Amino acid sequence: MQHQSHSQQSVRARERPASATSRIPTVILADDSILQRMMMRAVLEAEGFHVLEAGTGREVIDLVHLAHPDLILLDIAMPSMDGITAARRLRRESGAGAEIPIIFLT
Repeated sequence: MQHQSHSQQSVRARERPASATSRIPTVILADDSILQRMMMRAVLEAEGFHVLEAGTGREVIDLVHLAHPDLILLDIAMPSMDGITAARRLRRESGAGAEIPIIFLT
């Protein structure tokens, strides 16, 4: 049995033809640092994710309602509304944001 590295598996996954039922997973990347967003976006897109960016907690909440992402990567310290407050608001809602996985960044 041959073992493949993670990068080899990722390349093979991207080479597969898309079926009619497959879709690209969407990630909201929230960080007030443009540089951090640029670096993380490059990594996520290379792995096949569709990335939407937000610079504040308020933008995250707005994007969740518009895009219904599969995952939120959320910086804790952001201006105007921090990541913890944004996550709490999303969890209190019974709609789009209540069940989306959130990973906090710092």
